[in-house]
Amino acid sequence: MLELYFLIAVAAAGLVIVVYIEYPKTFSSTVCIFVVFYLWLEFYYLPQRVLSAVPSDFGVEKTLYRKEDLDGSGIAVFELPDETKDKIERYGLKYLDGANKKNSSRYTDDGLFENWGETPISINEAWTGPVMDGIPAYKTSIPQISNYLSRYNSGLNIDSQIELQINSVIQSRGSYFAYQNVRLIIVSPSERVIVYAYSR
Repeated sequence: MLELYFLIAVAAAGLVIVVYIEYPKTFSSTVCIFVVFYLWLEFYYLPQRVLSAVPSDFGVEKTLYRKEDLDGSGIAVFELPDETKDKIERYGLKYLDGANKKNSSRYTDDGLFENWGETPISINEAWTGPVMDGIPAYKTSIPQISNYLSRYNSGLNIDSQIELQINSVIQSRGSYFAYQNVRLIIVSPSERVIVYAYSR
């Protein structure tokens, strides 16, 4: 993902320079085109790509927080709709397993979240940070979202209040989670949020 962004940036910069040298009168138009492209990428395509990874039956519409690194790793927090919250509180894992359907989206070809579990999340190798020479970076018995993100080489620094909220959710009872490769989804009815952490 980093290579793709880098190539796009280099190509865009090269094109802008060529246009500026060869066609100085159209330079401002070219800059406007790239600004529009950036805005579309940042505020439409990337948010839709992330949102499309969440099971569509959850009915998620509102993004509360999103941050992505250049390597394609990121985290997003969505508002859990009241209707979905009520269903989860009533049916629990049964509802989550049933709602876990493949999204018909052009933005992602990621697989399904399976084997839903209840929080608190138990420590496993996904939560002990990057492994160097067979030794995990963190010796901890408590899962923290920063450890999970750094396990997959993401240097992502997220908002401290968001981090505290997520850590509270994964360490307490009453929420649900599932993994899919290097992706993690957490659903918290009490906090009315869905947390999606991912790496590319």
